[in-house]
Amino acid sequence: EDWETSLCRSADVKLDEVVWEIFSEHCKGRPLLVGTQTVEESEAVARRLQALAHVPREKLVEYAQMMGAPPPSTGDAFEYVILNARPQYAEREADIVAQAGRQGAITISTNMAGRGTDILLGGNAEGLAKFELRRLLLPVALPNAPHATP
Repeated sequence: EDWETSLCRSADVKLDEVVWEIFSEHCKGRPLLVGTQTVEESEAVARRLQALAHVPREKLVEYAQMMGAPPPSTGDAFEYVILNARPQYAEREADIVAQAGRQGAITISTNMAGRGTDILLGGNAEGLAKFELRRLLLPVALPNAPHATP
């Protein structure tokens, strides 16, 4: 589907529009792979997604309805995964990209991340199981380790 060209008067306005589009599509349960050109841009999108947690629920419901999307579920924190050139993501790069196709997943990635990894709609069951085990067990097994949180 071709979308209308959208011109924004500033980079901030552009990022705000991107985040509201992410919100709208996420409410529909669609997996989203958000490509950015730089590490800084990926982190700016992530900060704006975090800011959605402070928007009153009534406003989010109103916006979702305006966009033709179902309202966000109660407690929907708009969780996302970020993948860029920062060292903390290198070890998990293939797992992050493999899970980008899960329903409602939001993956923010720089253009060069994840080369050679397929995105499967619905996610990769084996990769998801490994990720969840690490997420749940590492903090218990190694509570003081700097890498305890995947």
